[in-house]
Amino acid sequence: MKSNYLLYFLFLGLLYACQNEPTASKKTEAFIIPNTPETICRLWQKVLDNNQIDKALLLGSPATKKWLIENKELIVHNGLNETTQFINMTCTEAADKAICKYTLREDGDLIEDYFSLIRLTDQWLIHIEENASNDPEELMFEKMKKSLEL
Repeated sequence: MKSNYLLYFLFLGLLYACQNEPTASKKTEAFIIPNTPETICRLWQKVLDNNQIDKALLLGSPATKKWLIENKELIVHNGLNETTQFINMTCTEAADKAICKYTLREDGDLIEDYFSLIRLTDQWLIHIEENASNDPEELMFEKMKKSLEL
């Protein structure tokens, strides 16, 4: 009878020893996608500053995702892991489109530009359209035209 208890405890000990070791919990950062044009723009720039292309893909329209995939190597290769400091940003919405004009300081120079956004399924997303031309004058014209659309 004693040997049955001994075998039972020995069996339980073997089962306990054969259990998988608990894996160390991995620290994961929650990635919450905001839903205003300005917060999307700021988050977009933050993830690009940190070369987090996978997160940037979550913030872009289908055209932007295509652009990111096509330019991933260039973006990562030229990435400096900097933090962009916006001086100001003003967003204007019209239906399911928005433009966020901003000013930032880089190497002592003030840079003014804008982000284009679209709203798909109630979520604001960065929208980068492919230009048919690489002519600098044509690109400037397109930027001016877009800024006047709203």
